[in-house]
Amino acid sequence: MTNAQTVFTILYGLYFAAIVTLTGRLQPFDTPSIYKGNVRALFRLVISLILLDFIPVGYFVFVLNLLSKVANFRFNYWSVLALLMFNVTGFGFYRIYFGVMLLKYNERFIFYGDKPPKTLEEELTKRDESHRKWIAHVIPGIVWILVTTAWGVLWILLHKP
Repeated sequence: MTNAQTVFTILYGLYFAAIVTLTGRLQPFDTPSIYKGNVRALFRLVISLILLDFIPVGYFVFVLNLLSKVANFRFNYWSVLALLMFNVTGFGFYRIYFGVMLLKYNERFIFYGDKPPKTLEEELTKRDESHRKWIAHVIPGIVWILVTTAWGVLWILLHKP
């Protein structure tokens, strides 16, 4: 493992832990409800595994492979900032996930039914009406992922060992 890969792995672990902590109020892995036969909880689990586990791990492997090209990593401002950009991309995944959990069909939450969990409902009441809609989170999440990843990729392309 190169120094760049090592630093990236450590920082990614920290950001990943922070994101997992943020998701608790959304009840992504509500296995007791699944055990009781709640199909919405099962569907939420599947989507949560995809958006919170599989895609972020795929991104981690993608960046780790990119960083294998950086043989001579120097700890300077631009290098560390590039690694930081690769790491904060994870918040874009969370943002998309949050938006997906707000999806509604016929005024009912797809993943919760009539009402979201109490903690999420309380948070939504504190937000402006426009921030209670899924699109206000999914689009910024996608943009965040694209910008932060592009920043890191640009640094790799311009990196001179």
